Amino acid sequence: MVKFTDEGGKKIEFELSAVDKVYSGKPNTCMCGCAGKYFKNDSKMGPRVCRHFEHFIGRIQNLHGNIFTIVSSPTKQYTIYLKK
Repeated sequence: MVKFTDEGGKKIEFELSAVDKVYSGKPNTCMCGCAGKYFKNDSKMGPRVCRHFEHFIGRIQNLHGNIFTIVSSPTKQYTIYLKK
């Protein structure tokens, strides 16, 4: 079970199986894949990115209710895409 609270104070909980894909890349870019990579939830990166959200202290953006993103450093952004 993945658990965290988004920037609006909403508690978010979901199973890893609810994740469609994750993104790891540079922040403030287009996220087309040129400055980062997408991974399926069953890769090593799926659980790793989810752990970043659980331990992150800062702003967790909730985009469209099923996309969550954090900027963990000036050079790293992580995004979770839940299945619709």
